[in-house]
Amino acid sequence: MSGWYPSIRHELQRRGWIENEDRGSPYFDLKWTLSSTEVKYEKLKPWQKTNHYKRNSCLTTKTGLLHCIRNNMRFFTDIDGSTFFPRAYDLSKATDMQDFLDDYRILEAEICLKDLLSISQNKQQIFINPGVLCILLTVLRRRCRALDGS
Repeated sequence: MSGWYPSIRHELQRRGWIENEDRGSPYFDLKWTLSSTEVKYEKLKPWQKTNHYKRNSCLTTKTGLLHCIRNNMRFFTDIDGSTFFPRAYDLSKATDMQDFLDDYRILEAEICLKDLLSISQNKQQIFINPGVLCILLTVLRRRCRALDGS
């Protein structure tokens, strides 16, 4: 067993399992690991089990699931995956990185303008650099035009 799994270790030992502390040993019935890279699938015997499955990243990583939904949903339904899967980005892809940066800028601009509005509604005196305000408004105007399709 590798990784920090005290409850799993305890329950297996309670059930009579014996732990082979040699992580690289080929002698085991169950190999419980933190990462699937620790499992040599091609060397497993028919009776040996692991807590991982070969090539399962489409189900076990957010990026894998993201790509699975983006690339395969169209084969099964007309539903847009973004209606039920949280906004996500594969930052190893240039287009996703740009989308992430654009979304980040938009959200930060919204937050700043909401804070300014809140302060002004409390009748507090506001000092803001006009250039900063211009940038905030420009970012949000661009977003509104993109949403309107113009």
